Amino acid sequence: MRSSPTTPSPMLRSVYLESLWERRVSTIWWVLALVLLTAWIVAFYPAIRDSSELQDFITDFPPEMLAMFGIDPLLFTTGFGYLQGQLYSLIGPIILIGMCIGIGANATAGEEERGTMDLLLAQPVSRTSVVVQKFLAMATLALVAVAAVGLVIVIANPLVDLKLSTAGIIGINVGLMFLGLTFGTMAMAVGAWRGTRALAAGVATAAAVVAWFINAFSPLVDWLATMQDFQPFSWYLKDDPLLDGPTVWHLLLVGSTLLLLAGAVALFRLRDISAQQPFLARTRAEDTAEGTPKPARLDWLLGSVLGKTVWDRRVSIWWWLLGLGALAAGTIAFWPTVETGGDAMQGMMDVIPSELLAMFGITDPSSLFTPEGFLSARLYSSIGTLIMLAFAIGAGSGALAGEEQKGTMDLLLGTPTRRGRIATDKFFAIVALVAFLITGLYVVVLVGGFAVDMGLDAVNIAAANAGLALLALFFGSLAMAVGAATGKTGAATGAAAGLAVIAYFLNGFGAALEWMEPARVLSPFFWYLQDSPPLARGFSASYLLLVAGVIVFASATAPLFRHRDIGV
Repeated sequence: MRSSPTTPSPMLRSVYLESLWERRVSTIWWVLALVLLTAWIVAFYPAIRDSSELQDFITDFPPEMLAMFGIDPLLFTTGFGYLQGQLYSLIGPIILIGMCIGIGANATAGEEERGTMDLLLAQPVSRTSVVVQKFLAMATLALVAVAAVGLVIVIANPLVDLKLSTAGIIGINVGLMFLGLTFGTMAMAVGAWRGTRALAAGVATAAAVVAWFINAFSPLVDWLATMQDFQPFSWYLKDDPLLDGPTVWHLLLVGSTLLLLAGAVALFRLRDISAQQPFLARTRAEDTAEGTPKPARLDWLLGSVLGKTVWDRRVSIWWWLLGLGALAAGTIAFWPTVETGGDAMQGMMDVIPSELLAMFGITDPSSLFTPEGFLSARLYSSIGTLIMLAFAIGAGSGALAGEEQKGTMDLLLGTPTRRGRIATDKFFAIVALVAFLITGLYVVVLVGGFAVDMGLDAVNIAAANAGLALLALFFGSLAMAVGAATGKTGAATGAAAGLAVIAYFLNGFGAALEWMEPARVLSPFFWYLQDSPPLARGFSASYLLLVAGVIVFASATAPLFRHRDIGV
């Protein structure tokens, strides 16, 4: 297959092998995150298993309430119940779905944006083969990730007496793999249709968040229960695959993946790559009169760089906001249930090892049963944080390096716009997009908190959102700086995501392990989270460290970009 004049690789002999090669670095980080989290969670199982107090607290809980967290009250202190609740109901799916969506969104849309799809299709390979080989590469990488998790559990099984069967370990990880592939292939299909990575990732992320909420809240909301059997998270966990191995419900995950793959193939075969015009989409010229289509390739030259960058994400940004807003609204809606069972849940949290909770940013378990702590734990220190980081890192890596790989940077530099101005406009476009998401989140939290009488302070909400925005911009601006220096989106994404993983674990391990605590202050996650819920703390002086980091990375971007030979 193709080979780059600057980065030749012996693996570039097929679309499949090239796709594996391109994702080799980022996959290592995703797998490392999964392995470390799995090992950390498994290490605390003996403390959970041997706690009679914890079992007493769990039996007093309404089973519908525990179901939201993937906890079976009769089995939580068993290896099956513990791993299903702590690993396979939320953390594992979040990481694998995020990994697969990134791969799927990049599959064909990434090639188009980099301007390499026409070169690829000039090779003796059909469009169908391109999509299928890209999918097989995604499936292979997902298999590597779940195999690594499975290996950790197989090794730990006799060491901590999990009492899991081999069939069960295989079953849950097969389900996890196809859960990730379902949403990854959805991103691939949207990318094949529209040719835009950001939109593909946004749609698939929003769909994953909505599906998770249907699964989580269906035990509590009757009208959601009617939808339970029609979404992937239910098919993934139904009939306890961790106990009995693969289930017939997994066939629905396989079927939905193959159906989406067929859609991706059909849409890509109908797509006019030369015009970058999606199938079933109309040009502005066609909307006004029959005539010559608008030259889509030159649209981005109109107006300012800042405005065009924002304009390019005008559709995908709403999907990102939908996912983030759905997460916030669903979490807020669940607060009254938590409030009524707060005393019992407090007792349960008192028994769970504090080190395990600290790993997930919960350094004060009692805060979980305050409105600020509960909402912060779900929205501002876990899933919501991941969504914002994914968006900002993707936007940062695509800002300059993406233009180079799309082949449009030389056209942009042909306009009377200085390189420094281009870098500055791109940075402020990312700031504007992040601000849009954060403002939407602020409105949802403010209105939702008022609706269920959470008693949240408007200033503290603003402070929490400001901190989350700064954390996202910290890693987004880092990705942009690396992209300016290297011209490679993969390197930019890998560097920023890798540092984020290290910083996350540094903060978590620093809170859990006394000997690592001094190093915790080096983590941007600590500057943002510290030891109290963001919604309860207000503006913090440590936010200035995030501001300083953003300024440093943004300031470094312009000189790095000015000295870069775009032709190399």
